[in-house]
Amino acid sequence: MNKLLSKIVGRSDTIISIQLSGRCNFRCKMCGHSMNNNGIMSDAVFDATINKCLNAGIKELRLSSSWGECTLASNWKERIEMSMKEGINVWFTTNGSRLNSVRILPTLLNHV
Repeated sequence: MNKLLSKIVGRSDTIISIQLSGRCNFRCKMCGHSMNNNGIMSDAVFDATINKCLNAGIKELRLSSSWGECTLASNWKERIEMSMKEGINVWFTTNGSRLNSVRILPTLLNHV
């Protein structure tokens, strides 16, 4: 595994955490997101990240929401599905405001 990816991964060499969105649809008092409320990760950057993760043996992807809501990315479901099809276990954190019975992926129901 290359040294940069090792630093990004941190405590485990099979887990990586990325942020799909720097935007949030809530304004929670305890959250510092308002200091950095911009940007959605492009498809090109996400695809390149997943390819590098696969080459590095990453087995788990955590979509963080520490500075943004991942479901604000228009294709967040497709990104999760693609990662899962590649054999990567996906975890994500959400405020839940954009989840409903129509939007939740059937494949995710086993992981909720």
